[in-house]
Amino acid sequence: MNIIIIMKRFIVILCILFSYSAQAQKVEEYEDKFYVQSTLLGIDAGRDFVVGKRFLVQTGIGLGAGYDATSSSLGISFDSSKPIPYLRGGIDWYYNKNKRIEKNRTLANNSGNYVGVHAKYSFGDNDEFTNNFNSILISEIHWGIKRTLGSVMYYKVQLGIDHYSDFDAKGTTVFPALGLFIGATF
Repeated sequence: MNIIIIMKRFIVILCILFSYSAQAQKVEEYEDKFYVQSTLLGIDAGRDFVVGKRFLVQTGIGLGAGYDATSSSLGISFDSSKPIPYLRGGIDWYYNKNKRIEKNRTLANNSGNYVGVHAKYSFGDNDEFTNNFNSILISEIHWGIKRTLGSVMYYKVQLGIDHYSDFDAKGTTVFPALGLFIGATF
């Protein structure tokens, strides 16, 4: 075989191997992303903003369940024909970012383990002929995980404590929280 052909093949193989190794050594970072996500109680869209290297601020708007909170009970109902609008926002601290990088796990779609605080304001429904859903502020402290499901899809699981402040019934209550989310980033 001609030495020139062997050298050309060797150079091509080296270039291919170098390109793969350069990609593997690239350090991923969290990114600002738009998202759309769904839960059992609604759907929302918003944006994640990276603050520093490990904090993500999340803002969003959505349509979902209605709430009624008193000092001893909590009513939650989802009517798909008349969903209740809400605003949400919060901040999450992704504490295991360096371990994920060390273990060669992806940070795609802002994956990781986190603790955070969120607030959600549900506007309520003042229609007196249907279920009376109140204006409620939900404050939450949680721990969660977020993992990627391909290039744009992700899922999240959150466990925490919710404090419900009902502005119409003038009641407050505290309940445990479980959040299951599936979404996509853009």
